[in-house]
Amino acid sequence: GLAAHIARKVGASCLDLFTKKGGILSESGVLIKEINESNYAEVTSILQRRIDQRREGHKLGRGGIKTKHAAAWSAAQAGVAARITKPSDIHTNHYATHYVPRLAA
Repeated sequence: GLAAHIARKVGASCLDLFTKKGGILSESGVLIKEINESNYAEVTSILQRRIDQRREGHKLGRGGIKTKHAAAWSAAQAGVAARITKPSDIHTNHYATHYVPRLAA
């Protein structure tokens, strides 16, 4: 996404992406607190299944949680810490999903 691209270009140390509901929830409704190399593919699959379930009869949108997930992951792969959270939760992190940045080689 554009935000991740700008974060990489300006050398940002962190990228915050906001949603009304906060971070990403597991299939059982539990907050996924961290996304890293070991769970990225699984989380991506969870989000795709949700989209597929909701597509029937709905207009497709832009900027949803899957787009934010991709942008946060892109930033993390470039070494920028990222999180998806509620704007009201920026200091407490009760509803945040953090993306672990890849360390520079």
